[in-house]
Amino acid sequence: MPRQGWNWNDPRGRNVRLNQGTWDKHICGPDGHIEMAANFDAISETICDPDRISESGTRYPDREIYERMREFKGYARPRRLIATVVVKWRSPKRGIRPRRRAPIMPVGDIVTGYASGTQHQGATTWQRGEKSE
Repeated sequence: MPRQGWNWNDPRGRNVRLNQGTWDKHICGPDGHIEMAANFDAISETICDPDRISESGTRYPDREIYERMREFKGYARPRRLIATVVVKWRSPKRGIRPRRRAPIMPVGDIVTGYASGTQHQGATTWQRGEKSE
C-alpha cells in the first residue's frame, strides 16, 4: 500500500507533516528541487534536529523556515549545504491536543524543502542549544 505521508515532532514538540503529494509533485517533481530526491533523510533530520528555526517573513507570516547544515548526496562528490524546509502552521484552533486539558498544539504542513548555500535571513525563533518552549 502506498504511503500517504510522514509525521515528525520538532524540538518544541510540535507535529510537522509531509504528505506524499507534496514530496512527489512539488519537492521532487520536474519543476521542483531534484537535489532532494536522493536526500529524503534531510527533511526528517531538519525537522527533528534543526540548527535553526526562523520566521519566513511578512509575505508568509504563518510559515517558519527550518535549517540544518549537512552533506548532500547526488552530486559528483558530497556537498555541505543547508537543508531548508518550509513549514506552514495551521491555526491552533485546528491543532491537536496531546493530553486532556493540555494546550492545543499547532500542526505544521511542509510546503517545500531544498538545499541552499546561504542561511535564511528571517528572525530566529529557535536555535540549537536553547531550551524548548
